[in-house]
Amino acid sequence: MAIILLTHIYNAIIRTEYVPVQWKKAQVIMLLKPGKPSERVTSYRFISLLSSLSKLFEKLLLIRLKPLIEEKKLIPDHQFGFRNKHSTIDQLEYHKVLGPILYLIYTADIPTNTDSTTVMFADDTAILTTSKDQRAATDNLQISINNIYNWTRHWKIKINSDKSVHLNYTLRKTVNISVLLDHTIIPQKDSAKYLGMHLDSRLNWKHHVRQKKLQIKEKMRKLYWLFGRNSTLDLTNKRLLYVSIIKPI
Repeated sequence: MAIILLTHIYNAIIRTEYVPVQWKKAQVIMLLKPGKPSERVTSYRFISLLSSLSKLFEKLLLIRLKPLIEEKKLIPDHQFGFRNKHSTIDQLEYHKVLGPILYLIYTADIPTNTDSTTVMFADDTAILTTSKDQRAATDNLQISINNIYNWTRHWKIKINSDKSVHLNYTLRKTVNISVLLDHTIIPQKDSAKYLGMHLDSRLNWKHHVRQKKLQIKEKMRKLYWLFGRNSTLDLTNKRLLYVSIIKPI
């Protein structure tokens, strides 16, 4: 009976192009990001909890939309976020609602440059340029950034400049050439975190390994009462804790 009623409601929404107002109201939960000051709004990650009926409706629409999106190639090849077989671990399936897919379509026409490579994972964007001359590579990078910045202004998309970083990967001495975003210099650093990976200027992964070791030590310190010699936890449960908490790091 409930399925029949929901079918009538969902068909009526599509037919009348009207979504109930209550379905648009969300309960917002604020989660403090690790290591961020609690007094700043930007230190929080916001999670919006919508009506279950609304999310179910979006999932049904998504099932219909996905084949059309792939068939019409509405999402560019350089976008890897929220797509089957395009995740950081290939073939990891996503079961998201409509919002992420609509975002991918909305940003599908982001400008690209033949002298650079654009790679996106949802809204995390990396622009790569290569050249034997560091200045030439930086000039190509600046052109790509200018094109993307003008595009974001046109579509009223805000770039978080605080999270933007400029890295120069080279075995030679690094030349400090400024890269600008909206007339503001993007800080040039020796390493940056992208999709959980700490990328250093020489790509030797020393910084990444060091950071992961620190994270593991901190987790092990907090869980010592469960992993330590005096723990009464059996080996099976210890392994379960390791697989679920330590190994993902």
